[in-house]
Amino acid sequence: MKDKQKRKKERTWAEAARLVLENYSDAPMTPKQILQVIEAEGLKEMRSGTSPLACLNAMLHSNSRGGEGLFYKLPGRISLFTLKVYNVMVQQFCYVSAHQDKCILRAWLASVRRACDS
Repeated sequence: MKDKQKRKKERTWAEAARLVLENYSDAPMTPKQILQVIEAEGLKEMRSGTSPLACLNAMLHSNSRGGEGLFYKLPGRISLFTLKVYNVMVQQFCYVSAHQDKCILRAWLASVRRACDS
């Protein structure tokens, strides 16, 4: 029991956000949506005196810049994030089948995630 609590305390914002985007969503999410899942699932311990949304937002933005970042921010006004590896696969799929239905894209993305997890 203590090991599990220790791991939760040591989990970074990046690790918690990665877990959310890998396991709890088939679509890009806003920082607020990611935070709601982190809090609901207890993926990260929140300290008093900090602003969890500001911390998460700063981490997502800093880790979505450059080639080595873990996250990808979708272009546009709203901050929507996904994991970079999934975004590269989606771009390749869209290039091959640019005129396909959005539902097909979601089904394909879900199958890619299952394949990556196994």
